[in-house]
Amino acid sequence: MNDFILETKNLTKRFGNQTAVDNISLKIKYNSIYGLLGQNGAGKTTTLKMIMELLRPTDGKIIFEGETLKHEHLTKMGSLIESPALYGNLTAMENLSVHTKLMGIKKERIYEVLELVDLADTGKKPVSHFSMGMKQRLGIATALLGNPKLLILDEPTNGLDPVGIQRLRDFIISLPQKNMTVILSSHILSEVEQVVDDIGIIDKGKLLFQGKPSKKISLEKFYLDIIKGGKD
Repeated sequence: MNDFILETKNLTKRFGNQTAVDNISLKIKYNSIYGLLGQNGAGKTTTLKMIMELLRPTDGKIIFEGETLKHEHLTKMGSLIESPALYGNLTAMENLSVHTKLMGIKKERIYEVLELVDLADTGKKPVSHFSMGMKQRLGIATALLGNPKLLILDEPTNGLDPVGIQRLRDFIISLPQKNMTVILSSHILSEVEQVVDDIGIIDKGKLLFQGKPSKKISLEKFYLDIIKGGKD
């Protein structure tokens, strides 16, 4: 059996003369947490959008469970990329109900995911009155509706307070035990360090490192050493 739920092979995306993603080959293991790290504009979000078919690659391949990515594979994936798309005039439950109808998922799943993200008690409160952190958690709940095998979270701690960040961290750590693989993109390296199994470091569209970070130094120092090529 292939050890990887997802691979990209020489994945490339150009916008005109600008190369945003340059021959990136990722290897994401089953039931692991993979941290995709890089500065703003490094190519992380563009890479994740190509995996979710929100952008068409200029070149390269995406392999999911040993097969070239097909549209039907997306039913096994969930994602929160950039800001969640929510209906401000609807409640949390009503927002999720829209998605369950589109996806053919039983309504009971709504209650399960709202419990998971600690939004079960929001009642009739419209989403327009939610804090940024609550909206972020509702976006994660939407990504979890289909009980995906691969969950992609792009900067999921945006808008969360310290307690919310800790809850999210504990939640993410629990997912591989539920046969779920997570790709986590974040610039908060101290948080990433506590949850990931493997990392990929992207800079200026290129993959500079992939594998397990050194345990002898902090992830922040390891990351900066890679970006600077080991130079001060």
